[in-house]
Amino acid sequence: ALLLWDMDGCYQCTASGGIPQGHPLPAVPNGLVSCACFSTTADWVAVCVGNETLVFQTESHSLDTTLVGHSAPVTCAAFSPHHSSTIVTASQDRTFKIWDLDKSSLVFQSSIISG
Repeated sequence: ALLLWDMDGCYQCTASGGIPQGHPLPAVPNGLVSCACFSTTADWVAVCVGNETLVFQTESHSLDTTLVGHSAPVTCAAFSPHHSSTIVTASQDRTFKIWDLDKSSLVFQSSIISG
């Protein structure tokens, strides 16, 4: 299971003598998580598993969007520092994709990057 931790909540919990607990993210399949990253506003966390990127809302811990389109495992993801609803994913299929989470849509897809 992949756990999401609220660091402020952990601090408050331990300060009052409690034991902090992480929040499991639902729908993360068993498998290799190759990347996890937060949006700049910390509203979303993106988790790359296999050929997909799962995007969760951090407040509710619920699955918001599943980004599907790569033909090989997604190796990294990064949110735009200027537009928190824009995320870029890159994959072993040698492409990168730019997504708009507000519209749940693919904005741009690169051609195959040769090396």
